[in-house]
Amino acid sequence: MSEIPINLNRRRLRTPRAAAVAGIIFAVLLATGQTLIRLSIPTDPTDTGASLAGQASTISLALSLFPFAGIAFLWFMGVVRDRLAELEDQLFSTVFFGSGLLYLGLTFVLLQWQGTSSQVLPLFPQ
Repeated sequence: MSEIPINLNRRRLRTPRAAAVAGIIFAVLLATGQTLIRLSIPTDPTDTGASLAGQASTISLALSLFPFAGIAFLWFMGVVRDRLAELEDQLFSTVFFGSGLLYLGLTFVLLQWQGTSSQVLPLFPQ
């Protein structure tokens, strides 16, 4: 029987591509969601929020994109950590992971606040 040679370099090429794809997906989804929310918010600062009722579907779509952006961000962080595993310091690794989770957690808290305020403000016009 003849042995088939195995190409071991294939895994090395996938990891940077996976990080690039995850980073691009994160950036596109985050920018799209933030743009949709920004376009839904009235530009008049004296607006009572009643106009948000007409933008509920746009805001809902924008808020639905953010969990997928968060998954792409976690994927990006995981690939980068895997790529730098032998080269990075343990403290740097912990700070990198912790700051990424803190960023993602604070982003989700802000999104929850935006979603709640866009649902509640139209109910109480002043």
